[in-house]
Amino acid sequence: MTSTYLSLNPFLSSSVGEAELWGTREWLDVPTIHTYATTDINVMVEMVRATKRTRVRFIRGAGGAGKSHLFARLRRQSGDKIFYAYAPNPPLQSETLEGFVLGRLITSLRQPARHPNGGASAYSQLRLLAYALLRPAVEQD
Repeated sequence: MTSTYLSLNPFLSSSVGEAELWGTREWLDVPTIHTYATTDINVMVEMVRATKRTRVRFIRGAGGAGKSHLFARLRRQSGDKIFYAYAPNPPLQSETLEGFVLGRLITSLRQPARHPNGGASAYSQLRLLAYALLRPAVEQD
């Protein structure tokens, strides 16, 4: 009888992978998982928007705690209002950490930006970032 309902279990997959993070594969979001963290990060995003001061937040926790699930939810909810970088399992050696983080940052920014409806844009986060940085100069001319 237990196997009858096994296919209905949304948590058979033990993790949310990069395909789910970047929107190339669907996944089940359970809003009650990490509600506090989602709200906290959304408040921080609004604070950055209001103060125009960039902030970096690191999400850490044990394997399977839901870090990737939270990241995928935020990316889906926020569209291209914020930029995302995903660097799972960083190396423990300090001499390789900088290269790893920079590589993951560029890889993340090359992912498509998201429309507010959750769909992928025709442009990357990197293009969106470049436009945001250049816009004040272009608008002055």
